[in-house]
Amino acid sequence: MRKYSLLLIVFLMLITNSASAQITALSSTFTYQGYLVGENGAVSGTCDFQFALYDTAGIQIGTTLTKINVTVANGTFSVPLDFGATAFDGTDRYLEIAVRCPAGNGTYTTLTPRQALTAAPYALGLYGLEVQYNVSSPNLIGGAEANIVANGIIGATISGGGASSVNNLVSGNYGTVSGGVDNQAGGSSSTISGGNSNSTSSNNATIGGGFNNTAGGYTSTIGGGYENIASGELATIGGGWANQVRGLYGTIAGGGPTDTNDPSTTSNHVTDNYGSIGGGGYNRAGNGNDSITDSTYATVGGGGANSARNIYATVSGGATNTASGIASTVSGGEVNTASAIDSTVGGGSVNTASGEYSTISGGSANTASGYGSAVGGGIGNIASAQYSMIPGGYQNTASALYSFAAGFRARSAHVGAFVWADSSNFDILSTAANQFTVRAVGGAHFISAINNSGVPTAGVTLAAGGGSWSSLSDQNAKENILPIDPQLILQNVAAMPISTWNYIAQDDDIRHIGPMAQDFQAAFGVGEDNTRITTIDADGVALAAIQGLNQLLEEKEAQIAGLQQEVSDLQAQNQDFEARLAALEGKAITQESSLALPMLAFGGLMLVGVWLRRAR
Repeated sequence: MRKYSLLLIVFLMLITNSASAQITALSSTFTYQGYLVGENGAVSGTCDFQFALYDTAGIQIGTTLTKINVTVANGTFSVPLDFGATAFDGTDRYLEIAVRCPAGNGTYTTLTPRQALTAAPYALGLYGLEVQYNVSSPNLIGGAEANIVANGIIGATISGGGASSVNNLVSGNYGTVSGGVDNQAGGSSSTISGGNSNSTSSNNATIGGGFNNTAGGYTSTIGGGYENIASGELATIGGGWANQVRGLYGTIAGGGPTDTNDPSTTSNHVTDNYGSIGGGGYNRAGNGNDSITDSTYATVGGGGANSARNIYATVSGGATNTASGIASTVSGGEVNTASAIDSTVGGGSVNTASGEYSTISGGSANTASGYGSAVGGGIGNIASAQYSMIPGGYQNTASALYSFAAGFRARSAHVGAFVWADSSNFDILSTAANQFTVRAVGGAHFISAINNSGVPTAGVTLAAGGGSWSSLSDQNAKENILPIDPQLILQNVAAMPISTWNYIAQDDDIRHIGPMAQDFQAAFGVGEDNTRITTIDADGVALAAIQGLNQLLEEKEAQIAGLQQEVSDLQAQNQDFEARLAALEGKAITQESSLALPMLAFGGLMLVGVWLRRAR
């Protein structure tokens, strides 16, 4: 198949070359002139052409026109075309051309891309407008003779530009084209500063330059770029490619499509009033279906494929983010969604804030679906209840009102429950409302005071694998150390009332034993106040009382030892008396005195009486 290209495609006006003659009541026929280039350069000879007209959706308008045996001289050819007066209704049209050379030989080659028709054919008479050469008019300042001002236009100006066969056109009162080629300023007081194939169709519209831009909204503005469309009132496009603003006061600073093969559908669009897009590509500021709705003030700062689709919704940047709730915000990241009123996603990826006033600061695959819920970050966390919170971590859930979960696989499923999980790869669950649950297999420390160097001076510790708290009791952390009187402590303990009781907050059958804090404070004067008993004070009192008991025990033991010694001494004396008694009894047998034996017996009884008295 032969390759051809078409250069300098233009539309020629059927007008006289008289400075004053006018053409009126023109038909729908217009002349097409082009420059055909083949593989070996400019084509010369006879060729067959086919011309077909299409709309922006790619639907053909009317029939295909075939022109055979067209003379092509050094690439240049000219043919009249007539698609009928109804073919042009004011919307965009595109011309498709197919060619075969030489004429009658081979198949047609379709030239690409289709050529966009500018406003020139409409000015020729499709709407009954009259046109004229006006070279001598003061409204035409320089440029080629192809520059024209529509008949009857007041205060129009063309400063220059144009070409021998490609015109600049002013068809609105006080309109201005400063230069460029094929620019068409329609609408009162509209302005085109330069560029190529730019057009305005509404009052006060402005195009600074660029190529194939269209400012169709009242007081709309396009700074430059390529194929931009500002059709909303007071709409503004700074530049870029294929951007569209349809909403009132809508703004696109720049950017363009993400798919250059399909620019019209992947470019930036502002479809709702007061919407704004800073740049990037394939961003949407509006409700997402390209229909103008009430004022939304939706904003997309930049990035790609982002969508702000509700009143005051904002996407600052990133990619494929959606803010669809009223006043919702996605600051950045990728594939994040803020779909409820005042919901917020700070960044990260695949996060969803679907609860009203919910917040996700970052991370990945997190969900905040409860009213006022929050996820600080991490991965795979779910805060699904009102005011639930997960500061971070992995695979945590907070599914009850005011619940809190953090760490790894923490499950807070009761109202007001707090669950903290360490790195152990198991779920840890709350079991009651308003419960504080912590899994910390490495132990726990609570530090309540430090010195100027940050060294702990007060606090408690639960050792790894331990079952009770130990209080910091380092001598270096203490001062005003005074001795105590263990006997006095013991006396106060003995005098202090001890009772069994239950806490009001617990069931009656859950009993405890101990003193009242008021009695304890009155007896010993220790502790922070008279409503609490600290364990370290209770332990100290118990230890001091034990010392007092020990002192009493040692005194009793000393007394008992003394008594035992006295008993031993008396036993020895008794044995001595018994020996003497036996000796006396022996003598009594030989030299007995009738009174000696009774007197010895009486003396022994006296000694026994003395010993018994001392023993008591």
